[in-house]
Amino acid sequence: MEMGRTKSRAERMMANYEARLKVGQCGAERNIGLKEPARRYAAAMERQERIVAGAKVIIQPLDILQCIKLMYYRFALRLGKIVNNAWGEHACREEARLLVSTWQARGLDREVMLRIAREVFELELTDE
Repeated sequence: MEMGRTKSRAERMMANYEARLKVGQCGAERNIGLKEPARRYAAAMERQERIVAGAKVIIQPLDILQCIKLMYYRFALRLGKIVNNAWGEHACREEARLLVSTWQARGLDREVMLRIAREVFELELTDE
């Protein structure tokens, strides 16, 4: 997964916004809602880059096909969304367990997914 492209996109987006502000193209009414979405997008791309980098440390040494590795990265990103948006610790754990079960049904190794949850997100998903 290439994160440089999305990061450069966020940087270009913010630079274009700043350039429009300098030349007066964006009036006070028009620029109210643009700065915050750009900041949130940049923060989301940084968070996504950290998640993929953490998962890559676990996944790269495995002797599996590249297409399967991409599925693990996708799992890690989905788990990151759950961790970031969950309303509480209990809800986070339950949704994460469901996600592990879903991706296990798709063919991923449960132990690798639990390791990603534990080492990347500090989320222990033991069966209670």
